[in-house]
Amino acid sequence: MQDYHDLWVSKKWKRAGEICPNFKLFGKDISPNDIMQGGVGDCYFLASVASFAERPNRVRAMFHNKVANSAGCYLIKLYVNGVPSGIMVDDLFLTDGFKMHFANCKNEKLWVPLLEKAWAKLLGSYTRIDGAYIESEVLHTFTGSPSKNMLHDVFIKDQT
Repeated sequence: MQDYHDLWVSKKWKRAGEICPNFKLFGKDISPNDIMQGGVGDCYFLASVASFAERPNRVRAMFHNKVANSAGCYLIKLYVNGVPSGIMVDDLFLTDGFKMHFANCKNEKLWVPLLEKAWAKLLGSYTRIDGAYIESEVLHTFTGSPSKNMLHDVFIKDQT
C-alpha cells in the first residue's frame, strides 16, 4: 500500500461543479466505456462497475437522485450484509486542481466517481479500497445477491 501523506498535501477537494460546470449524473447513456481509473488501485471495483454498467437500468436504480443537483448530495442504494441501505455521498472530489484524482467518467458524468465514493465510505476511506481482489464482494454489495470468485485452471497454472 502506498503512502498517502503527500497525496493529501498536494491535492485539493473541489465540488463537481468547480471541476466542470456541465457535469450530469448519467448523461444520455451509461456504458462500461465511461469508466476511467484514477489514482487509487481499485481496478477490481471498477471491473465490477463495468460489468454492472452492461445493464444501465440497474445502475440508475442504485441512485435515488436521477439528475445532478445543486446541493451536491446523492443517496446511493447498496446492500450491506444483504440489506438494502442508503449511502449518502457528496460531490466533493480530490483533484490536482483541474481533474479528479480518483475514478472519473468520460463525457462529464458523475455516476462513476459517486459510486466509488460510496464504496470508499462503506469501507471506511479511499485508502481501504486500494489494492484488493474482491469482485464478488462488490457485486454482492451492488445487488444483494450471492456471488463468488472462481479461479480457473489456466489462471492457476500461469501463477506457478
